[in-house]
Amino acid sequence: MTAQTNTKRRRHSRIHRIVKSIRYFLGRRAIRIFFFIPHIIPFSWALSFSKILVNMVYHIPGIYRRQALTNLKLFFGKNKSYREIKDIARNVSMEATKGFFELAYAVSPRQEELYSSIEIEGIEHLDAALKRGKGVIALSAHLGNFTIMGGKLVSEGYPFNMVLKLPHDRGISEFLKLKMEQYNHKFILADPTIESQKEIIRSLRRNEIVCLIADGDQKFGGIPVKLMGQEIAVPPGPAILAKRTGATILPMFIIRQPNDSHKIIIDPPVKVDGDESYNHGIVQLTIKLTRIIENYICQYPTQWYWVNKKHRYNRYRKKLKEGKFK
Repeated sequence: MTAQTNTKRRRHSRIHRIVKSIRYFLGRRAIRIFFFIPHIIPFSWALSFSKILVNMVYHIPGIYRRQALTNLKLFFGKNKSYREIKDIARNVSMEATKGFFELAYAVSPRQEELYSSIEIEGIEHLDAALKRGKGVIALSAHLGNFTIMGGKLVSEGYPFNMVLKLPHDRGISEFLKLKMEQYNHKFILADPTIESQKEIIRSLRRNEIVCLIADGDQKFGGIPVKLMGQEIAVPPGPAILAKRTGATILPMFIIRQPNDSHKIIIDPPVKVDGDESYNHGIVQLTIKLTRIIENYICQYPTQWYWVNKKHRYNRYRKKLKEGKFK
């Protein structure tokens, strides 16, 4: 029985690897074709097509749609009807699809068609923070089309670096890296972690801007907080970096406007208290930053990426429960 079970597992694993390879092979071709679209049609046409596309395919069942509906029901279930929740989920899909099209134009010769419609509010906060000379930590989230925020600020002359994770497939990752480098998008790869942390600190010491997306649920590490109805482990990176380097934390989000233009909103700096123990200070500052993110999500619920999953408790969450971060 055991040998038979092991044989089935190996067969299943082999089939899974083959299917995965085929999926990535097709994905690489599809990505290249998709990113060629800006060479063919104007940006306004692409946005119109993205809306038609969502109307065509949204009702097709899928794991991401189910996960988004589950999370929306968890947070809005007591205040909104199921029809209203479904409408939000559909708008979330619309935002994500338009955002993907916009990313293709942000790394193309037509990028100015996109950037010309982006307004920046609160730029004085960024200028003042850079004058301090200790670097700027831009606190952001999977809200709005955050992938194009850095390109706009770089085009305005700001030393902006987005910390990001690329797809696991090497072919797709290399293609995206080449595109971003070709069109002057500055980025720091999140993996490998040690190299990423070193480059982040070097960038802050050069008085540059480092944007951290701080609303993800961490599989390994993180501070447990309640975000939009779920307990997740958010990354403590922004708080740790601010404590260690003295860099200014500026909440920075990009919000889609009703006419499909965008506005980058830069809030005043977050106060970092220094009169408490180090670990306790990290926890409290992380909670404060998460509340800022949650406030923006509540204002623009259709612009947040609702497909996030819970992970099991890890050593950081256990430490908090045991009172070791007090």
